[in-house]
Amino acid sequence: MYSDSIRLLRLFGLFFALLFVLAIAQQTCMFVFRRIRARKRTQALTTVAQAIGFTFQGDDWNHLPEHDQLLTTLFSQGRSGRFDNIMTGTAVGLKTSIFDYSYISHGSKPTQYIQTVATIPLSRQIEEKRQQ
Repeated sequence: MYSDSIRLLRLFGLFFALLFVLAIAQQTCMFVFRRIRARKRTQALTTVAQAIGFTFQGDDWNHLPEHDQLLTTLFSQGRSGRFDNIMTGTAVGLKTSIFDYSYISHGSKPTQYIQTVATIPLSRQIEEKRQQ
């Protein structure tokens, strides 16, 4: 009877150890898959940027965006805001930035949101064109 209880406890221990190892393996696979997918997206956007005459800057803007480019409510939502796959150039004669913006929502179940955004500081550029 005593040995049956020990055997049962060992089986439960092995079962939970196996569940723990499987959970770690699942999280590792998900992490690797996301990294591979992000790398492929970056490679594709590098090609697109060259094709449309933009400069691909990765996640490092070589100039800070103009203040009015980031005034939308999107950039004040959540936490851990991040800019990736930044492309800058000129479209229809206007300075344009295209990038992926991600943030993590607040609340009891935080969720990561990723959006592709294009910003064009129109007011300043239209005024500059009028003055020319």
